[in-house]
Amino acid sequence: MRYYIYIVRCKDGSRYTGITTDPHRRMREHVLRLPAGAKYTKSHPVEALEALWSAETRSEASMLESAIKRLRPEQKRQLTAQPDSLVLFRGAKLDPSRYQPEAVFSLDEILNEQS
Repeated sequence: MRYYIYIVRCKDGSRYTGITTDPHRRMREHVLRLPAGAKYTKSHPVEALEALWSAETRSEASMLESAIKRLRPEQKRQLTAQPDSLVLFRGAKLDPSRYQPEAVFSLDEILNEQS
C-alpha cells in the first residue's frame, strides 16, 4: 500500500499538511467538511491541492509530514512551487529519494459539489 503526503492551500492563504492512502477521498473529506475531515480544514476551507508525494510506508510518510509541518510558511510556499525538489530537507534525518512527487489534481469537481 502506498501512502500520500499532501499540502492544501486554504482560502485564508494558510496551508494544511496531511497523509492518506486515498488522496481523492481525503480531498473530498476536507473540501466538503465531512465528519472524517480534519478539524483545521473545517474552520479553514480548502481551496486547492498544492503538492502531493507518495511513500512506500506509513513511517516514511509520517516523517515527511512532520518535517513539512515544521517549515515556516514561506518555506512551504517554496516547497509547493517546486514539489519535485525536497532540497529544504538536506541534512535532515529523512532521505528525499524515498519520496515520489505525484501529479496534483484539480478540486473543481469537489468544490462544485459544495455549491
